Amino acid sequence: MRACRASPRPRQLEWSEFLARKPNYDFEKRRKEQDRKAKKDAKREDRLRRKAAGLPEEDDVGETVTETTSETPEL
Repeated sequence: MRACRASPRPRQLEWSEFLARKPNYDFEKRRKEQDRKAKKDAKREDRLRRKAAGLPEEDDVGETVTETTSETPEL
């Protein structure tokens, strides 16, 4: 008599294996907020350092900010 070997039954797939993993938006939002806060703090520190050193302030582009007057020179 031959031993009858049954082929292994394929495993049952779970529903979660068909769905993409949900991204962790809370982590991403928190990271973005921390980056924003760090950038803001760095800018504030740079402004305070420049003010203490008596250097002119710079805008975002890196150009020196100068006050313009509405007076026009008379010719």
